[in-house]
Formats: sequence, C-alpha cells, structure tokens
Amino acid sequence: MPETLFHQFVDSEGWSEATQIDLLLRYIGAQDDLATFADFLAECRDSESRGATDPADRFMWEVAELLRNPGLTLNTAFQSFCANAFDLLTPNQAAERWCCWSVA
Repeated sequence: MPETLFHQFVDSEGWSEATQIDLLLRYIGAQDDLATFADFLAECRDSESRGATDPADRFMWEVAELLRNPGLTLNTAFQSFCANAFDLLTPNQAAERWCCWSVA
C-alpha cells in the first residue's frame, strides 16, 4: 500500500486503529482538498479529546483497544461493565476482568 499523508501522520502520532477509523469517518463528510485534510489531522492531534469527549467513553474505548476488539463498544453488556468499572479500575484491570467475566 502506498504511503499516504494519512498513513504518515497516523504513524508519527501512534494513533490506534479505532482512533484512525473515527478520524476518517468524521472527515468523510467534509470532502475537502489535501491541505484541508492536513489541517484537520493537525487539529485532531492538538485537541485534548482525540475523539470521544466523555471520560467514560474514552475509558470504554481504551479497554476495547486493550482487548483488541473495538466492536465490543457496541455490546451493551460491555458498555454497562465499563460504566461500572470506570471510577474503580484502570483500563488494564478492566480488560483483565472483562476477559475473566466473559469466559465464566
């Protein structure tokens, strides 16, 4: 695959696949030129939230990324689990407990 501006930017920032997808979906509606896309990526990099604005949502996405399964964010049981774990566990602890809980 040829190295695109997006790939270069993502590699330099170390963004996860979930974040990359979110950025691309947010950008699709704009359909602007390359310079505008570069500006958009710079703006996203500089923003604090980098996607999810709610801390609980960021926590849920972090746990899903640790589990290498962003599709879990659509699972209501996982959403509920993360909402309950948000103030009590680190994302690593939550990912470990989700594995144990989901296997049982």
